[in-house]
Amino acid sequence: MKQIKKLYDILLITSILLFIISIFLNSYSFSYSMILIFILLLAILTFVTGTIINKRQFYKKNITKYIILYFILLLSLTMFINRPRISFFSFKLLNSINIIPFKSIIRYLVGPININIKVMNILGNAVAFIPFSFLLILKDKKYYKLKNQFIYLGIVVLTIETLQLITSTGRFDIDDFILNIGGSLLFVFLLKKTKQIDQLKKIFYQDFNIPKLVRIIIWIIAFIFIVLVDIIMLVKMLTIKQELIQTFYVAEKSSCVNLEKIEMNGYNLYLNCVDVIYETDDFYQLPIQDALENKKLTRNKIKEKLTKKEVLWDGGTAIYVNPDENIAIILCQTLDGNKDIYVGNKNMRYNDNFCKNDDKS
Repeated sequence: MKQIKKLYDILLITSILLFIISIFLNSYSFSYSMILIFILLLAILTFVTGTIINKRQFYKKNITKYIILYFILLLSLTMFINRPRISFFSFKLLNSINIIPFKSIIRYLVGPININIKVMNILGNAVAFIPFSFLLILKDKKYYKLKNQFIYLGIVVLTIETLQLITSTGRFDIDDFILNIGGSLLFVFLLKKTKQIDQLKKIFYQDFNIPKLVRIIIWIIAFIFIVLVDIIMLVKMLTIKQELIQTFYVAEKSSCVNLEKIEMNGYNLYLNCVDVIYETDDFYQLPIQDALENKKLTRNKIKEKLTKKEVLWDGGTAIYVNPDENIAIILCQTLDGNKDIYVGNKNMRYNDNFCKNDDKS
């Protein structure tokens, strides 16, 4: 039994750490279903480990572990999965704050909004904290009282709503608070009214008289699946380096004859059969023309992020490249003051028609 407990503890801690690191590095490699399956596997392993050891003290400790796993799931869904990258506080989000009760709920109910969005935002928010309410009941009898549930849930929900606002991963909406708290309190009220709390509580404090061999087989299966998931996460972490440091995303056009000319402020930008997305230092992605126009990308930043390959004779015009990102940029700086920028794939070469003030390109 000691070996099983030791292996369980090592795997649980390792898995949680790997997951937290992975989701921070690249949340877009995860889906809702992947997160849910991963957390459920850890919860199943925790439960089966409890049935093998079959001691009340261990069952009680498991409740705390379920709460931790629930919070990992909750924070993943509300701040990382399919969310904007974390960037601490954007004043634009202040305009999206809603402190008027039922404003968003009414809009979702009566507005011309897709039924899936209505269900996700109303029903989804109403049931989101029910598992947490139930786990609180399992942990301590004081949470049988609606008042204690309201205080604890209120603090947690307000904290998450505030974190979403501060990290620019969501909006602060008082209706989310109403639905989160209301759904959970209704669930607790119904449990008390139907007198089901003690019956449900027993489920988490017994081994169901399952034969020991069967419990061990289930434990081994869950253990193996979690190890496989950990290996997948580790492989993704080791192969994500290039993606994390990538700055330019180049899509080559299959049928292209002429340069695409875009007039900028005081110069022209020419795209040589490519579309280019630039990722800013705070992880926002936008077309290179927008990045240049909004000063997110400057000539100096181009020089910093790419390697100078060649300097031409006409005043300082230079070619900068990054073969790994399949991009070459020519920064014109001619004696007659041309400041045009040419962008192409890594094989782009300087042409005699480039960097001319008569625009014959």
